[in-house]
Amino acid sequence: MFLWNLVFTYLCLLTQMYDEFCPILLNQFKSRDYTKFETFDAALDEFYSKIESQRSEQQQKAKENTAAQKLNKIRQDQVGTLAQTDNTLL
Repeated sequence: MFLWNLVFTYLCLLTQMYDEFCPILLNQFKSRDYTKFETFDAALDEFYSKIESQRSEQQQKAKENTAAQKLNKIRQDQVGTLAQTDNTLL
């Protein structure tokens, strides 16, 4: 009987992401954290449900970062325009 392993890495201190699943713990993954499951179905369910949620979270964060960058650029442009206006009036 196999114990199925889910191997994951840490993206940052608070987030972990599954990399892959395998029936035996390969030497290349022994130094990394992993989770054991009793059945193949349980391992696959966990793996794919987490992967999908992690992908959607990453896409949402990317959208938020893009929006924040656009807002910062607009702020910088407005500050520059205001400074030019002040210089012109003086």
